[in-house]
Amino acid sequence: MHSLDSIDPGHCAVVTQVHAHGALLHRLAALGLREGNTVYVVRRAHLGGPIQVRIGTTELFLRRSDARHVDVRRLQALGPGAAVSPAHATQG
Repeated sequence: MHSLDSIDPGHCAVVTQVHAHGALLHRLAALGLREGNTVYVVRRAHLGGPIQVRIGTTELFLRRSDARHVDVRRLQALGPGAAVSPAHATQG
C-alpha cells in the first residue's frame, strides 16, 4: 500500500482506506476521497507544497500532510490531460 502523497504525477490510484478522524475525515470525504474512488495525480509542488489531484472532473489541491492519511493502490499511468471517468470516480 502507498499513501496518496507518494504517487507520482501521471498515475492513477484507487483509494483503499482513509486514516483520519473528525473534521479531516469529513473534509476528505466531501472532496471525494472515499474508499473505492479513483484519483489521478496531476502534479506535486516542489519543496513539500500541495498535490494537485483529479477525481472525475473535479480538480483539487491537498496538503501533503492530509494526503498521507489516504491509502491508495496504484494503477497504470495515464497521459497528460487524462480524465478519470466519472464512473470510476464515484465507486464506493
